[in-house]
Amino acid sequence: MMRYLTIQSAGEGWDRFWESHRKYVAAFLLTLAVDTISTIHFMTATGPEQEFHPVVRMAGYAYGPILGPVLAAFFKALAALIVVLYCRKLAVPLFTTASIVYLFAGFYNYFAVDLYLRGVMPWLPF
Repeated sequence: MMRYLTIQSAGEGWDRFWESHRKYVAAFLLTLAVDTISTIHFMTATGPEQEFHPVVRMAGYAYGPILGPVLAAFFKALAALIVVLYCRKLAVPLFTTASIVYLFAGFYNYFAVDLYLRGVMPWLPF
């Protein structure tokens, strides 16, 4: 018989969920913080127009290069936690994938953004 994702209420088994997924949640929040700090770093230097993520870019325009990425990170974390609290089987793949992407984005913001803006952007036809 085929197993389906089980939808649970948010409070159901929270202690058990936290104990079994603590390291994934910690890695997710740590890499999200690295990405947010690096986004603040490059937004203060170049402005929000270079940001790829549309929500972070809009928050950067609306609230500035410091508060905008912090608010966007809060809402990204909240959305991820809501999804995994209701679909618990997606917790490990979601947290792992998001952690890898946020870690890559953090390193990109610190090290590769200058190479991209000075090396690649002048060659693009648009």
